[in-house]
Amino acid sequence: MPVMLLGDIFDSMTLDRSEQLFTFVENNVVMWKKDLFFSVCKNNLLRMCNDLLRRLFRSQQTVFSERILLFLAKFFLSLSGLVLILLVSSIWKIMQNLAVKNQKEMI
Repeated sequence: MPVMLLGDIFDSMTLDRSEQLFTFVENNVVMWKKDLFFSVCKNNLLRMCNDLLRRLFRSQQTVFSERILLFLAKFFLSLSGLVLILLVSSIWKIMQNLAVKNQKEMI
């Protein structure tokens, strides 16, 4: 599995080299989210990122930590309260537009 290999590579590299390799992981977030990979690899990707964050906790590389956290946010999209509010708001606007359109068609 490519993600397990990536995890082993990250474990054996310095943090500076890991940061360079993490660019590959970030750039391919769309690929990791495909059904073929996501269902099988999500736990391994989470473990890999947690291991990196654990190593970064002792260092001063806050930018790399933020990149990992942003990647996790993109990879594991959750419907938080804010996202749900925006989603409901969008659906409400669409429904209002359809209602107005239907009323105009009836007239």
